Formats: sequence, structure tokens, C-alpha cells
Amino acid sequence: MKKCKKCNIEKDEKEFSIRRNVCKKCRTEYACKNYRKREDEVKKRRKQRYNENREKEINQSKEYYTTHREQRLKYRKDNYLQNREKK
Repeated sequence: MKKCKKCNIEKDEKEFSIRRNVCKKCRTEYACKNYRKREDEVKKRRKQRYNENREKEINQSKEYYTTHREQRLKYRKDNYLQNREKK
């Protein structure tokens, strides 16, 4: 058992990242709050990075698609079969 420095609740070691004193839940909450504060800035930086490295980004997407095509098709098919009764 390990105690979180943020929420002061004693939790199982699986609830913590390696070598961290803050549980995963508290870290996620912090990251979400921090992102919301800087959302416009982050989006602006992402767009700028994309525009600066447009060709590289496009090539990486194409490469990912070609190497993971079978996995994606299988996932989509399985997902469709599981969810078609829900509609």
C-alpha cells in the first residue's frame, strides 16, 4: 500500500505510476485541469507544428495506416458486430 501525496488516501501500488507519489487518478485530474487552462495555446502550438512539419506528418499517417491496416479493419468489424444490436 502507498499513500498519495495529493489526496492523502492509501491505495494499492497498482494505482501509481512507477516512481511517483501521486496516484494515476490525481495525475489525470491535474492534466485535464492544466489542459483546459491552456487549451487555446496547446491547439495553436499543435497547428503550428503540423504546418511546419506537414509532409512528415502526412507520411507518418500514411505509414501508420499501411502497417496497421489489418488491425484497424478487424477492430472496426468487431466493434460493428458488437454494437449493431444496440442501434
